[in-house]
Amino acid sequence: MTPQQTLHRLRLNLPRLAPLLREDVPLNELALDSMDHVELLCAIHEEFGVRLTPAELAPGASLTSLARHISSAAVKA
Repeated sequence: MTPQQTLHRLRLNLPRLAPLLREDVPLNELALDSMDHVELLCAIHEEFGVRLTPAELAPGASLTSLARHISSAAVKA
């Protein structure tokens, strides 16, 4: 699965957050609160079987880099 497909699936599973999920903007600039982060982590686990820690949603990480990480981890799982 490509990072673009991963992003598409995330947006489908998080319709409330989809408008905020801009690809190359650092996560800390997306106006997500702590509950949004939890929702994102849960959606990633449910959709891709990948468990991420809150630390992996590092402030400088973008959604694109996160999607690459998820795609890579999902292939290994």
